Amino acid sequence: MKHNSYFEGKVQSLGIDEREGYATLGVIKAGRYSFSTSSEERISIVSGAMKVKLPGGDWAYSTGWLQTTIFHA
Repeated sequence: MKHNSYFEGKVQSLGIDEREGYATLGVIKAGRYSFSTSSEERISIVSGAMKVKLPGGDWAYSTGWLQTTIFHA
């Protein structure tokens, strides 16, 4: 199990290797953050509200359940 902390502790995740691949659970304190990835990631937002803009895409707003896939650019 691996713990990651970003943006001075305002974004944190706990990751684990599973048979299906690497999985993480994260918490994000309210704020504005920019993330990048080197591989495809699936994100499920299960609580709270979030405004998201993917590279080359439009803004999306979620107040509950949002599931999306981010592709490495």
